[in-house]
Amino acid sequence: MGRSYNESIIKSLLNGQNETITGDMGIMFLKASLESGISYAAGYPGAPTSNVMDLLSDSQTMVLNKYGIYFEPSLNEAAAATKLYLSINDKIRGFANWKVVGTNVASDVMSHVASSGVKGGALILIGEDEECISTTVKMKSQLYGEGFFLPVIDPIGEAENFIKLTRLGYELSEYCSAPVMFLFRSHTGNMWGTARTLDNSEPKISIKNKSKMFNPDLSRIPIPPDTQRHAIEKYEYRLPRAVEFIKENKMNRTYIGSEFNNIGIITHGGIFNQVFTTLIELGLASVTGKSKIDMYVLNVTYPLVPDEIIEFTNNKEKLFIIEQGTPNYIEREVKNLLYNTNNRIEIFGKKSVISGKGYIPDTEILITDTLINPISQFFIEQVNLNGHRKSLDQYIQYHEQQTKIAVEEIMSNLIPRSPSFCTGCPERPVFAAIKKSEEEQNERYIRLIDIGCYTMAKLPPFEMSDSCTGMGSSLNVAMGMTNLYEKQIVAVFGDGTLFHSGMVNIDNVIHNNLNKLYDQHGVQKGEANVLLFILLNYHTAMTGDQENPATLFDFHAKKDQRIGKNMRGEPVQRVNLERIFKNHGVAWIKTIDSYDIDLMKKSIKEAFSIPGLKIIVSDGECMLEKQRHQRKYKANLLSQNKRWVDKSVQVDPKLCSGCWPCTRYIGCPSENAIPSINPLKKGTIRQMDTTCVGCGVCSEITQKFGLCPSTYNYYTIFNPNFVEKISNKLSRAVIKLFQRI
Repeated sequence: MGRSYNESIIKSLLNGQNETITGDMGIMFLKASLESGISYAAGYPGAPTSNVMDLLSDSQTMVLNKYGIYFEPSLNEAAAATKLYLSINDKIRGFANWKVVGTNVASDVMSHVASSGVKGGALILIGEDEECISTTVKMKSQLYGEGFFLPVIDPIGEAENFIKLTRLGYELSEYCSAPVMFLFRSHTGNMWGTARTLDNSEPKISIKNKSKMFNPDLSRIPIPPDTQRHAIEKYEYRLPRAVEFIKENKMNRTYIGSEFNNIGIITHGGIFNQVFTTLIELGLASVTGKSKIDMYVLNVTYPLVPDEIIEFTNNKEKLFIIEQGTPNYIEREVKNLLYNTNNRIEIFGKKSVISGKGYIPDTEILITDTLINPISQFFIEQVNLNGHRKSLDQYIQYHEQQTKIAVEEIMSNLIPRSPSFCTGCPERPVFAAIKKSEEEQNERYIRLIDIGCYTMAKLPPFEMSDSCTGMGSSLNVAMGMTNLYEKQIVAVFGDGTLFHSGMVNIDNVIHNNLNKLYDQHGVQKGEANVLLFILLNYHTAMTGDQENPATLFDFHAKKDQRIGKNMRGEPVQRVNLERIFKNHGVAWIKTIDSYDIDLMKKSIKEAFSIPGLKIIVSDGECMLEKQRHQRKYKANLLSQNKRWVDKSVQVDPKLCSGCWPCTRYIGCPSENAIPSINPLKKGTIRQMDTTCVGCGVCSEITQKFGLCPSTYNYYTIFNPNFVEKISNKLSRAVIKLFQRI
């Protein structure tokens, strides 16, 4: 999710020589970038680099404007990557950022910039996520680093190291004339620490000081025959320069062990903390940073420095390579290097199915819990432990017992619940309406769900996702399926996905004649049915509610709703989706309040009676963001003694029978099970807890779907008006009258 940075943290970005800064690694990265004199920053908010986007947004007025730095919150990764072009012709420094799978979107631009090479230091901040904490698929950035020749920095999660390597990253980029990938892992990126700072450098070319000269080197344009020269240049000039810089600046780190000097461990920055913690647990290292084994830690995983590896492995009998994920790029390169130098050291790494020789799991998350067994097994089987064997065996046994106790404790107290939409999420009623429509039509739709919060529609209680094939792809999948299946098809975009890559896919299905499919291909009217939902919630929600072209400038002003806002806080033109879709050739469009489930159901039925592409825009702001700005708005109104209405939903415990059909359409985190108060009815009944935000979805579902009358809306009025006061008095009087009868 997104992160807000307070004024004191923003001010610390202005700290100078001999001062310190405290914060997460995103703060360290931006501070070092400011010290390096960046002119631009652009990115798409994919976690965990969305923290950096939020930091850029929060620091726009106080910091970025001061130095004239151009910040672009791009609508997709390819748009962000194009800003790297600014570093090709002049010594302009800057960075672009996105999460790891976004590299696939940006790769076309990256390949061209990598071919051209750069004059100014250019970093690509990648949200690496081997654990799939914030991404949909496992992927390693190293693939693109080696494929395009982009040096890859994977820093140890330590504030001083992070800030130092960011500074060196810009210098490395200029020294070897290549953009540099900087990995920002979920575990390391969210760590906090303190580091010493330098003075910020004001960029020579900036918004405040635009260059009047532009003298492009046309040989840098990646068009044949220059591209062939660029390819040769990468490996005959840029690669040796990169290796030279990494070595001279000691970017990698070596630990000299106190005991087992015939054994060496090679690992990399992103998992170093986990590896070292494991060694401490096993008694093979200390909390003071001393190790009993020689260790070579790669802060730069590509390119490797042959001289350093050869020197490290001299006089060693065995080498243990601990690398996150598969493919095992580091292990392969080290093996090739040592084989070519006739070094016959015995190497152990991944527990490969093919070779059968190794200890580290191919795909498992490498944290202390998963490293204890493979590392201890390596030392027990391959190392003369000199008296350490007994203590190692005792610790392994102790760890297994503690793990078993912890698992039993968690499982015995855990309340089963799947990940779900947030309380009050406007996307929940949309899927409830789709599910109920299927039941009423006795038709199981093909449901093609895209990437965003709504990906959770795959999980209970909806279980409605049949696909997840990449940002904005669901509609293109629908285009293929409607030609091969006689089924009604629902595709779903969020507004963030729409602006990222969805619009071009709307054009694709129109260009490929979906709207006239029944005429051109002999398909009967009504059979070529694709209904696209645009979940308009005004924010790019899943990565932290960043602004997008649908965001309103002021959610509470009764003024023109055509004014939007970007991440820089500027008022901008807000998109009109219906107008855009009509101009692109969509004939049937409806905008419906997300919480109007009855109208949503009727519109779904109507849409499927018409052939071709139809679009329903479900209009409802992300509830998390709505609650944030409503709290401030409410506090302001109450301070002025103005009227405010709080909404919530309650369940009458005397009416609820605990039959639970409602859970099939709701699954709200605010609903809980409590023991029935009816002595004749055993089991549980529904109850709404205090986190309820009063969206009214469950009361509407139970009433409109004819489930039961136990759920109702509850309103608390602050500073009621005269009519409401009189109405309240009359109501109480009538109630008292009937109570006496």
